[in-house]
Amino acid sequence: MMILPYLLLALTAAQATPTEGTAPAEGLTVFLHDNGMKAREGRLVDGRRQGLWKGWHKNGTQAYEGAFDGYLRVGRWTYWSEAGKKTEEGEWKDGRRSGEWTFYHPNGAVRQRGLMDKGLRTGKWEMFWPSGEQSSVGEYCFDTQCGVWTNYEKGKVLAQGPMERDLQNGLWVRFHPDGAKQFEGRFVYGKEDGEWMRWHANARAQAKGVYTFGKMTGEWVGWYDNGQREYFGAFERGEETGSWTYWWPTGQKKSEGLFVAGKRSGPWRAWNQDGTLNTELSGEYREGRKL
Repeated sequence: MMILPYLLLALTAAQATPTEGTAPAEGLTVFLHDNGMKAREGRLVDGRRQGLWKGWHKNGTQAYEGAFDGYLRVGRWTYWSEAGKKTEEGEWKDGRRSGEWTFYHPNGAVRQRGLMDKGLRTGKWEMFWPSGEQSSVGEYCFDTQCGVWTNYEKGKVLAQGPMERDLQNGLWVRFHPDGAKQFEGRFVYGKEDGEWMRWHANARAQAKGVYTFGKMTGEWVGWYDNGQREYFGAFERGEETGSWTYWWPTGQKKSEGLFVAGKRSGPWRAWNQDGTLNTELSGEYREGRKL
């Protein structure tokens, strides 16, 4: 809900500058911003807002329009930005958002739309890019994302998987632009967990390994898009550890040595693509720096 700053003044025949608490209990009442511009206008019945009310920004553009019943918002309301662009519109019931609501990007394109019940998002919701193309679609339960959600980019499925309490939870799959799988693995409340697999755009395997609470752990192996092995080694709490080996796309060994807490340590050997020793990279390392 948009809250507007204003000076609580009203222009009425009975009282020139009432505050909202001392405004006439009946009749049309106009409140002003501190710069003298109209802030809002509507009728009071028994001291409560009733019927159609309108509000304006300090620059004079309309901010909102909707009805009150016993000081509670009811029916359809529409809101605008200071630039005069519609920002949202939807239904109110008993002072809470209910029914279908639509929100807009600054360029006027729909940003998201869906159902609300007693002020909470519920059921199917759709999100869109400023271009108008759909960005995601899924369900809300008690104002949090739940069930299967699908994300889109340029009209194609980008990723898909279950959500729970606004967090990825369960098996998720991400796709390359041509629809081939890019990665597949499980999340546990927003963190990768269990075995994960990644693929190159040509559908060849790119990497395989295990996550534990969002961090790489255990042995991981990676491949180039030609199928040749790229690396093999282990992780501990997201950092390289122990013996690691790397290869060139031709299959020739590129380098090998030890990691300690993610940093090269001890003797390392490296080779050029022609198989000759790379003396610049080969040598003794301590905490990631060559001695």
